[in-house]
Amino acid sequence: MNYTMIGAGKTGRGFLGRLLFEEGILPTYIDASKTLVNELTAKGCFTVEFFGGERQALSIPVQQVFHTEDPRAKQAITDADVILVSVGAGNLEAVGRLIKAASPSKDLLIITAENAIDPAKKLGYSFAGKERICKSET
Repeated sequence: MNYTMIGAGKTGRGFLGRLLFEEGILPTYIDASKTLVNELTAKGCFTVEFFGGERQALSIPVQQVFHTEDPRAKQAITDADVILVSVGAGNLEAVGRLIKAASPSKDLLIITAENAIDPAKKLGYSFAGKERICKSET
């Protein structure tokens, strides 16, 4: 399965990215910050530290990271089986438009990880008529 993470910020990387890594999954990351994309590209990894030092810090490799305007981001969305979204509730409609523009043609699971009311609904306004897309909230 192909996993794409839209939102490579602290929650996207440090929470969802860590959970995926611990299951042996390295997603493709997409982010709107060129600075962050360039940093992750240059380093090729990021570190997750745990409160209180209860666990040893993890260094997590980044195989692919694209800016939202990079054509390869659209391809990563098209190729994805699962898309995880963590961008802040105010950005969900823009992410919905980004996903819709990629025109995924297969069954697709989108999981939102937002501190908001009905984030899947906000994201989903852009998917009217797309019955093969399932949205879930975490």
